[in-house]
Amino acid sequence: MTHPHSVKDTRCLIHPEREAAALCLSCGQYFCRECVTEHKGKVLCTLCLNKEKDSTARKRRLPRLIRAGLAIITGLIVCYILFYSLGTVLSLITDAFH
Repeated sequence: MTHPHSVKDTRCLIHPEREAAALCLSCGQYFCRECVTEHKGKVLCTLCLNKEKDSTARKRRLPRLIRAGLAIITGLIVCYILFYSLGTVLSLITDAFH
């Protein structure tokens, strides 16, 4: 993406009264120093940074749900084995014992 203006000739997209200090590498817009930050080696505006954080949070949520599902399934299997074993042991006790 080519930009016809240099940074010194442009204004911040969010704060038009301020001179632009950087170009967001994600959206290609110019922003002042307050509106950009460095993230993972790239200069990003706050809007693009929030989008990236949201997508990262969504990626982390799925493994957490999978782990929770596996924990529930494992718990049910353990309970089944426990109660099955208990039932087997109780069925081996003779009627005379009761």
